Amino acid sequence: KTGMNALETKYSKYLEQSRIDGKIHGWRFGSIKFRMADKTWYLPDFQVMMNDGTIEFHETKGFMLDKANIKIKTTASMYPEYIFRLVKEEKTTPEIKQKAKELKVRVGELKGWDISVYPPHKDSYWIDEMIAGGKDE
Repeated sequence: KTGMNALETKYSKYLEQSRIDGKIHGWRFGSIKFRMADKTWYLPDFQVMMNDGTIEFHETKGFMLDKANIKIKTTASMYPEYIFRLVKEEKTTPEIKQKAKELKVRVGELKGWDISVYPPHKDSYWIDEMIAGGKDE
């Protein structure tokens, strides 16, 4: 990938702050392609290295087309050694709007991220616990 869209740019700032804060080891934008079949590739938005060395791939989406959904699900099943996450910006709530008005800032400055294992599966709770430093019992 050569350039970031607005959502990717915003998420890259979040990742960089997470790196500075010591929450992740590092990140790269559009650095690895996954071969799915002849002439069919999937290029995740971000490669993220966690502090324990685990590699994750984060895909930012404002909305999801069927083609993108199929590519992510297929790649995640073909490469189970990696964790794939779907990243969406938090929805604007009346509370966020009110807080932005009170602080005299843009709504987007207060919104966080909804980051989930993708595709959702029965082991996603275990994966989240493992990444957060929980026990893998």
